[in-house]
Amino acid sequence: MMAKALSASKVHPPLMVDVGSNQGLYALVAMRIGAQVIAVEPQARLCRLINWSTLRNKFTIGKDLILYQSAILDTYDKVNMRNHNINEGAIGTIVKGVSGRGQIQTHPIADIVPQNATEIAYMKVDVEGVELAALISAVPLFKKRIVKTVV
Repeated sequence: MMAKALSASKVHPPLMVDVGSNQGLYALVAMRIGAQVIAVEPQARLCRLINWSTLRNKFTIGKDLILYQSAILDTYDKVNMRNHNINEGAIGTIVKGVSGRGQIQTHPIADIVPQNATEIAYMKVDVEGVELAALISAVPLFKKRIVKTVV
């Protein structure tokens, strides 16, 4: 589905937004297909892995991949991660109202996409239980009708 959406893009390179990138596998496949990727992952160790994998596969950070260590919500908050050391982050969830070490800033999806973007060929949102808030944060992009496929 992602390959089909990226190859059908009217924009070159096509843009893929990977919200909840985890280990960055979707991002790597999208870059291999020829897409530019904007990825968001709140866990520092997974961001390091995504950057390492990007470079190891001879892609360019800042060109092929723009990676934000952030969490996505429909509000601006500081959050912490819970259960992020289990399964390499696969079930890590963000928790509001917990202060202390390791706080992460949240942003809406619409804030991480360049204002001049005319098409998002494929957007993946996998944020362990806060998908509705994440999708609400993308409403400005949906209103502009630039998101072609969302999973």
